[in-house]
Amino acid sequence: MRGTFASALPHRAVVAFCVAAVTVLPANAKGLETASQDEIVAGARSCVASVGPAGLDQTRLVADGWSKGSIASKDGKPIDTSIILYGKGHLMLMSMQPQPGKPQLCTLLARIESVRAFAGIQTAFASTYGAPFKDDGKGDQFFQAPDHRFINLASTGSNDRPSVRVAVGYLCQESK
Repeated sequence: MRGTFASALPHRAVVAFCVAAVTVLPANAKGLETASQDEIVAGARSCVASVGPAGLDQTRLVADGWSKGSIASKDGKPIDTSIILYGKGHLMLMSMQPQPGKPQLCTLLARIESVRAFAGIQTAFASTYGAPFKDDGKGDQFFQAPDHRFINLASTGSNDRPSVRVAVGYLCQESK
């Protein structure tokens, strides 16, 4: 239901939660090829469908065509980490292993063709999820997705290597 968590929590609390949650994640998409606007929106839909009260549903990601990744050292040896990685097309998806009492985010990273392409992505997100409930005017917007989910769309990278970060999280409704 649209409006459910936003009406249960003050917007400032939701925004503070979102900002705190996504600032610890990498801000750019080095090494990725350029993703299309449609690919980014579809990736965000995967995150929205895969994150919920039980955390990140990795089975659902695999069913949606995502491939599990891993981290290796320069010599090719696997590195044990709490980071969960998936890839699909020109997108990278990251999350952390679930921790009791902490929300689990689904974070999508993608390179974009140009800084100007970001405006089209913002428009596509607004078309899909409605107007953002928070917009800093500098490339950081917060959207409300169905069923207690929020989306933070951020312009990242540099003018030479522009990218986007889409963080999707689940907020449970406060009970009184």
